[in-house]
Amino acid sequence: MWKDRVGTTVERVGTPRRWHNFRLSLDQSRIALDLRIQGGYDVGVFDVQSGGTVRWTTARRGNVVPVFSPDGNQLAFTSTREGRFNPYVSGAPDGERLVANVGTTGVYPVDWSPDGRYLLYWGDEDLWIVPVDGAEEPYRDAESAYEERDAAFSPDGRWIAYTSNVSGSYEVYVQAFPERVRVPPRCRARAGPAPPGGVMEGSCSTWRVTRA
Repeated sequence: MWKDRVGTTVERVGTPRRWHNFRLSLDQSRIALDLRIQGGYDVGVFDVQSGGTVRWTTARRGNVVPVFSPDGNQLAFTSTREGRFNPYVSGAPDGERLVANVGTTGVYPVDWSPDGRYLLYWGDEDLWIVPVDGAEEPYRDAESAYEERDAAFSPDGRWIAYTSNVSGSYEVYVQAFPERVRVPPRCRARAGPAPPGGVMEGSCSTWRVTRA
């Protein structure tokens, strides 16, 4: 359902169902989501206008947490088909490719860089940068003995905002990209970490208005 910024329901879309890890495309015409299929999960794409859903993957091996690319032509998601969760990219149904074998117990996409060259992933309580073309090895961008999560690129791609509990409570940090220079926390998160793809609420202004 569509809601305004004060939480009022504006419109209902589709039929009631279990929607998992859904993300809206930038043009608001499609919703990527996890589909429960025969005991497993595959990536699906729901068309807002027609109400139809296309099954994007058919591996049934934990294909989850899809995120649209900035131009809407590709989906990044994570899959366990190699034994562990690894980043995949797909430009068409059943057209996915492994981007990198990260080798962690859980790696989940949270955002694309505005130029479409990098994926921002969360795994092992740290943030990872995954080059989409596979020419470079993935690396941890925000790393500490604490938790870093709920990240997003700025519209110009020069900054990454994320939450961390390094101070003992969850606060929002801003770090330059790709220089990795961190700016002191700008605001305190009111309710701890947000859900995957959720909005980080704080007392300061943000560059991301909403995230489905």
